[in-house]
Amino acid sequence: MLNPSIFFTGFQTFFVSRQEVSTPIIGELMRIKKVLYEEYSIINPLVLSIGFGSRIIINSAWSEEEFVEIVDYDPIRNIVLVIGRSEPHEETPLHWMIHRAREDVQVIIEILNTEVSETLKEKIHSTGEIKKYPPLDYIKKVLKTLGRNNSVIIEGQSVLFTGNNVREIMDNIRDKFGCEKT
Repeated sequence: MLNPSIFFTGFQTFFVSRQEVSTPIIGELMRIKKVLYEEYSIINPLVLSIGFGSRIIINSAWSEEEFVEIVDYDPIRNIVLVIGRSEPHEETPLHWMIHRAREDVQVIIEILNTEVSETLKEKIHSTGEIKKYPPLDYIKKVLKTLGRNNSVIIEGQSVLFTGNNVREIMDNIRDKFGCEKT
């Protein structure tokens, strides 16, 4: 039987466990969300992920406060193995591949906001027009544009920031927005 999640996310999800993901790492991700709201009034959807070992934790497709643990992702078959109660965000394959390709990246925040993309277009490289499907082509284009940089605008629709830790990623965001570091 075909998994209905494939129609929403573009990938097929298999749940290893339906237990709630609870770890102190989630507190770090929620701190980023709070700072973005308080300092920049960014309330639009965010995709937050943090790597640990060979896995990542990323917010779910349904809520920025609910997280799932990605055990594995097969880019050829476009299959995701998940621990958690809900579907992972549709940007999961991109975040997974960035975490795999860049050893210096432990934290990724993607702001899904065209206004933020427009504001930062002079400071950050952009992928230009890009199609999300097939997913591997999309991921390769984003990775190529990102290169060794710590931020990229994806098709003028979102801004993706990377860092080794929460402090580094917040310093990167403050730098791009032209704010003092705290």
